[in-house]
Amino acid sequence: MPSKDFWSPEEERRRELAEPLFYLLYETRPFVTRQMKQRIDFRFHLRSQPLNIVYNPAVFRRVSDFFRMPEEDELGEFGSLDADNR
Repeated sequence: MPSKDFWSPEEERRRELAEPLFYLLYETRPFVTRQMKQRIDFRFHLRSQPLNIVYNPAVFRRVSDFFRMPEEDELGEFGSLDADNR
């Protein structure tokens, strides 16, 4: 296979589109070959295309506030319902 330096721009673009953005494989008790002297319980494969992430503090704060659990005094009447079910 020729090195990446020799690929045409079209071929390089086609190869980039063929690869998934994120690939994850998690195996339990994968097979053991003769070369392996130890037993393997888990195997983890991760491949990813490069990502450009732009940090925006305001968006980050809003998203984290959305997923944050409310304080007990912010629950209002729903907090009392949860306390009754304990």
